[in-house]
Amino acid sequence: MTRLITIITLFTILVGISSAQPLRGEFKGEVTGRVVDFTFDKPIAYASVILYSQKDSLQITGIATDNQGYFRLNDVPAGQYYAEITFMGFQKHNIPDIRLNFRQPSANLGNIKLKQTFLQGEDVEVAVEKQPIEFKIDKKVINVDKQYTAISGTAVDVLKNVPSVTTDIDGNVMLRGTSNFNLLIDGRPSPLEPADALEQIPAGTIDNIEIITNPSARYNPEGTAGIINIVLKQNRSAGQSGLVNTNIGYNDKYGSDFLLSTKTGIATVNFGGNYNHRTMPGSSDEERYIYSTADTTTLLSDETSHRSFNHYGLRTDVILNLSLFDRLGFNASFGSREMDMDEDTDFAQSVSGIPGIDHYLSSSEMNRQGDHYTFGLDFRHKFAPKDHEFNAVVSHFYRDMEGDNASELTTLAGQLSSGQRSYENGPGGRTEIQLSYVTPIADSQKIEIGTQSRLGRFQEETGFSYYDTLSGAYVSNPDYSHTIDYNGNIHAAYAMYSREIGKFGLQFGFRAEFTDRLIRLTDTGEDFRLNRWDYYPSAHFSYDYGLGLQLMTSYTRRVEPLRPWHLEPFQTWTDAFNIRQGNPNLKPEIIDSYELGVQKTIDKGFISLDLYHRTTNDYIEHTQSAYNELVTLNSVENVGKSYASGIETTINKKLRRWWDVNLMGTAYDYRISGVLYGENLEENSFNWNVRFNNSFALSKNTKFQFNSSYTSPTATSQGEMAGYFLADIALRQEFLDNKLSATMQISDVFATGTHDLTTQSSNMYLHSSRLREAPVYMLNLSFNINNYKSEKKNRQNGNGDMEEEF
Repeated sequence: MTRLITIITLFTILVGISSAQPLRGEFKGEVTGRVVDFTFDKPIAYASVILYSQKDSLQITGIATDNQGYFRLNDVPAGQYYAEITFMGFQKHNIPDIRLNFRQPSANLGNIKLKQTFLQGEDVEVAVEKQPIEFKIDKKVINVDKQYTAISGTAVDVLKNVPSVTTDIDGNVMLRGTSNFNLLIDGRPSPLEPADALEQIPAGTIDNIEIITNPSARYNPEGTAGIINIVLKQNRSAGQSGLVNTNIGYNDKYGSDFLLSTKTGIATVNFGGNYNHRTMPGSSDEERYIYSTADTTTLLSDETSHRSFNHYGLRTDVILNLSLFDRLGFNASFGSREMDMDEDTDFAQSVSGIPGIDHYLSSSEMNRQGDHYTFGLDFRHKFAPKDHEFNAVVSHFYRDMEGDNASELTTLAGQLSSGQRSYENGPGGRTEIQLSYVTPIADSQKIEIGTQSRLGRFQEETGFSYYDTLSGAYVSNPDYSHTIDYNGNIHAAYAMYSREIGKFGLQFGFRAEFTDRLIRLTDTGEDFRLNRWDYYPSAHFSYDYGLGLQLMTSYTRRVEPLRPWHLEPFQTWTDAFNIRQGNPNLKPEIIDSYELGVQKTIDKGFISLDLYHRTTNDYIEHTQSAYNELVTLNSVENVGKSYASGIETTINKKLRRWWDVNLMGTAYDYRISGVLYGENLEENSFNWNVRFNNSFALSKNTKFQFNSSYTSPTATSQGEMAGYFLADIALRQEFLDNKLSATMQISDVFATGTHDLTTQSSNMYLHSSRLREAPVYMLNLSFNINNYKSEKKNRQNGNGDMEEEF
């Protein structure tokens, strides 16, 4: 009887426990982990993780790793499993004996390290396209092959759809609200000013664009807002191949570019060229009021203009793998550009208190042309330990530019009342030498030291002549004719320390630079010399929370260097209605920049959020004032400080398998505080920009893209720039097994890209509005020679099936 009672009691307890737990069929476990490269300890994105049953080797589930190498397998039934991890170019890795049950509902496999392998035989093409925007620890990478609306244009057109960057109708590019940034091409300084260089790089030759808003001490500190690095295409497959693009558009627009590649066992040779011809008709109107103690002069104008651009260039890159540890590279490029502009303007001039209106007709011609070339050598030696290497880089560039302007004013009766001619010529060159050495000093720690010298020399000759009504001929005016020599040498040294402590990463850097500059007016014998030391610290921190969530914060100190013309102590006529004068007492801007960023990968996309603050000391403002009733004097002044505090966000999401959405937004508070021409200066504006890009895969070989953006009004030290809206569309069709593609694009669909500026000073008020040709229609054809390849990847979906991303 006692035994029976005991059995009944135990049975009752067991039933109670069983009823309190979920049924075994309702169990849902998970398996997590991260896949990394064994050699470099870097995450491997899109690696395949497949879970199999130990009992019968049936596949249970599978997934691809995210951009940071993380994966999570959800809703896994209780049981015993093994995992298989694979990725192209790496050895397969198996993890046995994975158990999931009520006592152990999850299994964290930790860091799974894959070893690289070497595949023999023919190249294997894999087929997933890169994300349009990728976020790295210290930069944003924009993949240009996703920008169909810009494929027939230049780098300026591509930058219209890039986070942190805005462009206007004149092609002026601004990074976080300022045009003061450092432009690199393949990591090397541009031989031209950023605006000129970006207009000459065809979009079809660009692989990706890197935006580095808070560069470390390793980089040249020039550029208030940071660095834009244009990475040109290079072939990644063995053998001989190539890529050819050609485009044609409405109203005298056409161009072409090509890239030919040969890749053997030890050598890679790339050779490319481009030619672009563009015409840009436009119109503008302006109202100008000049105030004096006695009266007010009013000048109203209505202008039509026609601009023509011709650019061509050649480039080559040669890489020799001398040994397993030594690589030697050589690069060279040559380019030429020419810009012509014709303007016809109707003027109506009146003076308060004087009856009647004087009418004038102005005809102006401007030409800018010149050649430039670059060449460089780079050598890298890797030592046996990981992250231990020596680099040496030498580069040189030279340019010879010339320009002239001519303008004449005539009455309505056709009588020539005045005329002006000016020219501005000058060669210049710069040589850069850089050495760097990186070595590990302990586990997950390394130091880097380096030196850099930038040796530059430029010459400039300016001249001016005016129409003498008495003699009926043009007469030279020596007051506006000068010759200037500019010698500027900068020597720098830097040191950096970096370390990883679990999921926490840190990097400290310090850079010191000595500037030796001499500006000499050869016609007067005047010298302006500067010798000074500057110091640039930097600090970067990151924390990896796992599962695609990262936090980053940084501080850097940078400088905006002075251009030679900034310091010219004389006046130069740039055209018939504008005089330029430099300021030999000008100081360079020193910038303190702070950033805090969060990045999170989400299902089929990502989201990022960046907070930043930038303080600019000795802020330089380009000023305008009245020289006379018709002419504006343009100069530069240190006006005090400027402050910019803002937020940037980017959301990239695949809403459907055929629909990609990219939403970018920027908002920042901009403030200028100081003194200009003896008067207190306080300007403030809240600026914002939003871009909404949509890509649709209508079929496997047909894609459609619609991009739109709005830029809000912004304050200047003397007025305001109005806001504007832009919209672009493109349709792309692939033919012949993706060897040939055709893209039709329409830019500024609604003709809303206007440039509206208001400027006001104590003796002048100016309001101008300009409109370019719109819409712009372009057709681009691209042909792939002998299977030219870009980097693509395959990935698996959550069901373990291969899928192609559009």
